[in-house]
Amino acid sequence: MKPSVSAIVCLFAVLAAATTIAFGQKVGQATQPPCCRNWIGDRTCSKMRLTNFIQFNSSCYNDPDFAFNQCCATCNSVYMTDLGYNFTGVAQSLLINNTGNCFDRMSTSWCQKLLLKTGVWTKGLFTCDSSNLAFRVCRLTCGYCSTTGDTYIASLYLDASAANAACSDNANTKAVIGR
Repeated sequence: MKPSVSAIVCLFAVLAAATTIAFGQKVGQATQPPCCRNWIGDRTCSKMRLTNFIQFNSSCYNDPDFAFNQCCATCNSVYMTDLGYNFTGVAQSLLINNTGNCFDRMSTSWCQKLLLKTGVWTKGLFTCDSSNLAFRVCRLTCGYCSTTGDTYIASLYLDASAANAACSDNANTKAVIGR
């Protein structure tokens, strides 16, 4: 029995999605870190830092969701960097070769649909690239972390300004890193 044209097209799409395009990046994966802002609110993050600095500091260094999503801008503020906080160093320790933090919260099938923009993701409202949602729920599939020391993944976090640039589509959401 000969395979149908649609089966061949489907196979081609799957193979294309798995091909490497540059420096270890796979089609659909992140090209920069997620937008770095205080997703739970500037006041909330500031108050947390002021009222329980030890816990706040620990979360910035040990919890990737907190450090790169919930209070990213405050973790990367001048106040924290003056105390030695380093975006790249924290990313390296939390997201590269760290199997405890590099996983998908949703199923492989669900995350593959997001990566390949299929199913409910065909309209492209959310993608793996520069997406806080993708970082939170499909971190491994979307390429925000690596369990193997992938040099492409590591390059996403070389400069905190890339996380700031990820917010540039809306000036009101732009994080202030280093100020």
